[in-house]
Amino acid sequence: MQNRDIKWAPFNSVINGDKTLKELSNKKNIISKPVLSEDQIEYLNEKVLEAYSNHLKIFLYIYKDFKIIKLIGFINNINNIKKTITFNNTYIYFNQILRIENFF
Repeated sequence: MQNRDIKWAPFNSVINGDKTLKELSNKKNIISKPVLSEDQIEYLNEKVLEAYSNHLKIFLYIYKDFKIIKLIGFINNINNIKKTITFNNTYIYFNQILRIENFF
């Protein structure tokens, strides 16, 4: 038995102790979605259009499932009606995008 297992053994013996411990651990890793200003949103829209028009490979940081995820690839399509982009053949909503960087 590892030290970590011994440390939590009494807690795990409680009914649903493992479940409670997992929930606490998951809550600790939750990140609130950053709030972007109107200027930041406009800048992101410009960068999306630039990356799509010039077929640039980019780093795309999105907020999904209480996490910030970094993706690398190309914008394949922009849908202004649904407010989505197709990135590496996956649909991403504009409001999920936090940051865009050029791939060097």
